[in-house]
Amino acid sequence: MSGNVDLGIGALETLRTVPFWRTDEVPRHVARRMLVIPGVRYSCDRPLLNWTSTIAHQHGWWVQQAQWELTPQTNQEEIIARALELLDHDAPDADQTMVVAKSMGSRAASTASANGWCGIWLTPLLDVEEVRAALLEYHGPSLIAGGSIDPHWGPDDSVRTVHIGHAGDIEGEFDELGTSWVDVAGANHSLEVPDDWRASLAVQRSLFELADGFIDVLSQ
Repeated sequence: MSGNVDLGIGALETLRTVPFWRTDEVPRHVARRMLVIPGVRYSCDRPLLNWTSTIAHQHGWWVQQAQWELTPQTNQEEIIARALELLDHDAPDADQTMVVAKSMGSRAASTASANGWCGIWLTPLLDVEEVRAALLEYHGPSLIAGGSIDPHWGPDDSVRTVHIGHAGDIEGEFDELGTSWVDVAGANHSLEVPDDWRASLAVQRSLFELADGFIDVLSQ
C-alpha cells in the first residue's frame, strides 16, 4: 500500500511509510494502530522512536512509521501534513489511533487532537506557537516529554509536570488517561544527557517505563 511522494519543495525529497514489523499482508482493520513521525535528523531507527514502537507492538498495536530524506529547504508544515495523510492511508483502519512524533513531527498535534487521537509527543517544538497551543489544549490522552536543556522545550507553569532526574528517578503523578508533561533533567533535544551515557540510559529507561504504562492503559 505504501509508496513514494515527491514533495516538489526545492531539491527532491521522498516520503514513504512502512510497517514497523515485517509482514506479507497489511490487514484492512486492526483494533489499535500507532502512526510514527520522525524528526529531521532523528529517524524511526533511533532509540526514542524505536523503543516506543517496540513497546506498542508488544502491546498489540499495529505500528506504521514514516521515512524520508530531507534537505535544509524542507517545508516542515507541508511534509508533516503529507506524512500524517500517508500514514493514515497506508496503515489499516483502526478503532483507536495514537500518533507518536519527534521534534518537528509535533506539528501534527493540531490535526491529531482534532481527530481525537491520543499521542506521545517527544521533544515537541514548544517555541512554535501553534504547536504549544495544540498541546496545551490537546483533546485526548497524551504524553509530552522534553529535556530541560532543549531550547525548544519549556512547558507552561500552569501544567502539571512529572520530573525525571539524572538517576532515572521519577517525581510527580503521571496520568495515564489524561495529559502528562514529562521534564527530563539535563537532557537535550535527543533526550540524552550530554557526555553521560549512563545518565542518558537511565532517563530514557524511565521515560519508556512511563510510555509503557501509558500504552498499556490505552490497550485495555
